[in-house]
Amino acid sequence: MQLSGKMRVIVYSPPLFTLACSLQLILRYTFDAMRMYKLLLWLSLLTAVIAATCFMLNNQYGAAPFLIAAFILAATGVQGYPRFKGFSFTLIIFAATACALYFPAAFTSFQGYPLKNLIIPLLIIIMFGMGTHMSAKDFIGIIKTPKPVFVGIVCHYTGDWLLAGVCIPSSTGNCSRHYPGRVLAKRYGV
Repeated sequence: MQLSGKMRVIVYSPPLFTLACSLQLILRYTFDAMRMYKLLLWLSLLTAVIAATCFMLNNQYGAAPFLIAAFILAATGVQGYPRFKGFSFTLIIFAATACALYFPAAFTSFQGYPLKNLIIPLLIIIMFGMGTHMSAKDFIGIIKTPKPVFVGIVCHYTGDWLLAGVCIPSSTGNCSRHYPGRVLAKRYGV
């Protein structure tokens, strides 16, 4: 019997890759695109229910893979709906955040290099990218409706200070671990 190229990959692959390829082939040839997106959303709902059940049974770490899978499945599933397609990136961010919260060791260093040293360079790149996408229209919009901009600036610079005073100190009395704004408040005597 002659095997096609795709089938040859499945036959000679490791078990997990075989399973993934098999599911992909089944989904691709059994369902049309819209059915596949609906199936992914239903699977996302199912994994979210399993994660919620794990939470209710006080098994937070057991819920981790289901919660992460729910976000990834939902992000892929909403791609089929033009109205909700924009939420895909947000759902991927939620999945990455869940990964970082459940498995923080994977995000602290890479081959011995502490990843916290990359925060400032990455912020510089992000801010530069945002700045290069701004046009004259954006600045005209700020001039025409300055109120939202001023509200955002006031909230940005006052919210941190206000929340720093509400911070609940830990048992050691060191509040800076729980809220970074408290570090500023201590430094400037607030």
